[in-house]
Amino acid sequence: MERQVGLARWGAPVMDLLKLSYLDAPFPAEGPSTVQGFFEPPFYEWYRTNNDFTEFYQVEECISYISDYMKSHGPFDGLMGFSQGAFLAGQLAGYQRLKEDLLPTPIKFVILIGGGMSGYKPMSAAYDTPIKCPSLHTIGRKDFNRPAGETLVTKFENPVILRHPHGHRVPELDNDSIAEFRSFLLKMLALRDEDEDPKEHLEKST
Repeated sequence: MERQVGLARWGAPVMDLLKLSYLDAPFPAEGPSTVQGFFEPPFYEWYRTNNDFTEFYQVEECISYISDYMKSHGPFDGLMGFSQGAFLAGQLAGYQRLKEDLLPTPIKFVILIGGGMSGYKPMSAAYDTPIKCPSLHTIGRKDFNRPAGETLVTKFENPVILRHPHGHRVPELDNDSIAEFRSFLLKMLALRDEDEDPKEHLEKST
């Protein structure tokens, strides 16, 4: 995903506000990748499914994998995911209200690129009530996954939606979308500062 974000050229207005840590998915891809033909292998996937996407496998292993990474390299404020990673990140954001220790630290916001609702049944309650976790979604006009993305945004409270004319990829964004992206990130930074311990904040300022 690091190369995809680089090719999208979001520029300093967005990238200056992000400190990204790129984690490869844990499992080698078993089927064709959505980015095959654009990027060199190997390709990975976050979990496995049957052919009609009614059964999901190794999701708990994946969550443990993410949790271990967060413990070793964190703390982290949010999750950003593309495609299958966005399906998972969105569901984790919703499910954390039911399981506070789902991850080492709470997910404070999500950036979901080409995402949709995950069909993983043990965590389906993630979507039962509007997800309060702040979210930014990118939806492409030519994305085969667009209907799933349109459904996903209805599950979040006050989602920020960036629409673009491209397909299923980390998109280039126009100036208006860049400005909206930056505004979202600035709000997330402000919320993080509000949550800091006042003494800790004072020590950082002196």
